Amino acid sequence: MRTSFHLKASPLIAGSALCCAFLGRAQFETRDAQADAQIRRGDVSSIGLLFSFKGKVYESRLPVALITSAPGWIPSEPLQFPAHKAVEAAAPVARSFAGSLGSWRVSQINLSSLDPPRTQSWYYGVSFEPSGPNRSNDGVIVAVDFAGRAGPIMPYWNPARSFAPVASGLLTNVAGIGFTSWLDGNEYVSELSSRRIMAAPAPEWVLPQPSPFPAEKAVCAALPVAYSFVGDADGWYVSRIRLYSLPQRPESWCYKVGFRQEGREARDRSINIGVDFAGRVGTMITVVGDLVLESHP
Repeated sequence: MRTSFHLKASPLIAGSALCCAFLGRAQFETRDAQADAQIRRGDVSSIGLLFSFKGKVYESRLPVALITSAPGWIPSEPLQFPAHKAVEAAAPVARSFAGSLGSWRVSQINLSSLDPPRTQSWYYGVSFEPSGPNRSNDGVIVAVDFAGRAGPIMPYWNPARSFAPVASGLLTNVAGIGFTSWLDGNEYVSELSSRRIMAAPAPEWVLPQPSPFPAEKAVCAALPVAYSFVGDADGWYVSRIRLYSLPQRPESWCYKVGFRQEGREARDRSINIGVDFAGRVGTMITVVGDLVLESHP
């Protein structure tokens, strides 16, 4: 198998346009098409993860200098700062801000990097949301670098920049869960079948324990599927890795491993592969409207 995918880095500030359904209910992100170039030039001194809480917008902010001074990571190698450590670092900041996390849960964990695919500096965005029947639309997102430093939360106000709710990219229905991709104008979904998952359940993850299926294993599982699907791996790199907790089963998690081709827009060439905690990879299917046209095993 060829391994010319660049297993290096992923954008967060520029963000991906792969938005399909809302799981992190109050999640916001900065949407600035020039942000990655600004980081490259040194124009951006910090990154901020935006969220809505009780009708107001806040951000968890980390200086770029801190992120770049923390240990780096190449996704093909073992993760030096695992996700449960990021949750441990983020929880006190979220608890101090929200007052209590007694009925809250971790709904999503994002792994992102600066200036992809040229850098090995990554950081986390840990999303917390209320659980139970009385859940609200509030949520809290905390940025954490690979040294375990959590970004403080502060009010956000910047009239020169706009932002909008960002969907989680997770599609759920009775048949299974799926993640949307685009390749040369065509839309695809990487579907993890509910029947397959229930026939042989994947390991569960109970925080704050270490994940039984670390991120580098998800990348290794997704890589051959992505390569076989796109055919030519030149210029492709790991753009983002996301961990999702399923709403109905909060101890059941899955990954979305995102690949981008350098120099191409997300709507033109971006592949997202679903991977469960048993290492099973989603089947790629072609979609036009609500119709499944073709399966790609």
